[in-house]
Amino acid sequence: MAAADALEADDREWLLRHSTSLRQRYEQLPPPVRITVIHGDAWQGNLVVPAEGTPIFLDLDKVSRGRPEWDLVQLAVDHADFTRLSTTDYRSFVTAYGGYDVTSTPEFRIFADIQELRWVTFAIGLTHRDQEAAAEARHRIACLRGHVPKPWRWSAL
Repeated sequence: MAAADALEADDREWLLRHSTSLRQRYEQLPPPVRITVIHGDAWQGNLVVPAEGTPIFLDLDKVSRGRPEWDLVQLAVDHADFTRLSTTDYRSFVTAYGGYDVTSTPEFRIFADIQELRWVTFAIGLTHRDQEAAAEARHRIACLRGHVPKPWRWSAL
């Protein structure tokens, strides 16, 4: 973020402060109830569901051990902040996961805010070669800064 030429100085400074704040908030979370194997990028695009047989996760480069919330937050944010996932579909996901709804936890917002910052920095990383990515990065930053009301609409990059 500090080296992103496509950002206005004000946005860059805000993002750096926001990132520092998120780190501090995350470090203050209570210890996890459990650590488990997580995919690290669990979303619909990384899942193949054959007509018959077991669903298969793809894109395993972020598999690690961690809080299970990291694999739940992407779909939860898609539902809560973007409405890309209907309430019915989100409830089905929660039920299939055993009833654990990360959006109902006090920690949800910190996980959501970190996830959304990750999606913003992905866009920022593409700005050096793509004007559409630069415009999208500016839009995403405006959303995080509260200049755009939810539900947000972000373009895929």
